[in-house]
Amino acid sequence: MQFLLYTPGRKTKTPDPFVFPRRLREKVEVIGPEVDLERLNTSISIAIADRIGTSWDESYGRLKAYKQQEGHCRVPHRYCDPDSGYRLGQWVSLQRSAQEKLSIERYQRLYALGFAWGVPRVSSWEDGFRSLEIFRQREGHCRVPSGYCDPVSGFRLRQWVKVQRGNKDTMSPDRRARLDALGFAWDALAAQWEEGFRSLECFRQREGHCRVPYSHREQGFRLGPWVHQQRTDKDRMSPNRRQRLDALRFVWKVR
Repeated sequence: MQFLLYTPGRKTKTPDPFVFPRRLREKVEVIGPEVDLERLNTSISIAIADRIGTSWDESYGRLKAYKQQEGHCRVPHRYCDPDSGYRLGQWVSLQRSAQEKLSIERYQRLYALGFAWGVPRVSSWEDGFRSLEIFRQREGHCRVPSGYCDPVSGFRLRQWVKVQRGNKDTMSPDRRARLDALGFAWDALAAQWEEGFRSLECFRQREGHCRVPYSHREQGFRLGPWVHQQRTDKDRMSPNRRQRLDALRFVWKVR
């Protein structure tokens, strides 16, 4: 399939990169003058999306189901349906880009659903808080490990958590109260210690001892160096932490 774009006295190939919907990339070749690639991509996508692949109504139904589950239409761009793998986030972004080209009927249906046309900045905070709620429900705590991203939405939760700690003194009372209600760990060093202790618990449950090799990583966490640091800090460690390590039969002297 080819799309030919003509202007008087000129015929050239559209420069790369050009992004088509995934199902069309191997089927479409575009030849024509230099154009605004984003506008061209949006126009073509709208024109043929209903003829090839998932229909608009089907995608709308997925968005409606998302709202029933999450309570809003602020779908992260990288979000994929966990059951079907459908890239709902990309479809939502396309509707925003095509806002002025949508039919009145489709615009009204999205508007009635509470579609977030502008995606206000506050939504990113709400997305992060919702992701943290899900993490806590699953793990039982708010100690998000290093490099962690939400497996469904791709939201960089660990980075979001670090920002909240940095904004602790300037954060609104409402947001701080909501985080406190989840048991949010404001002290980064304390949170890191708890992450290390939890990793050591996992290691002992699996191996039956606490003799962790220095180079060992437990699910990405550098447990070996953490264990070494606990031995170094033995004399100035709080009694509570030392008791918790003793309860795991922590090896204070390797030799």
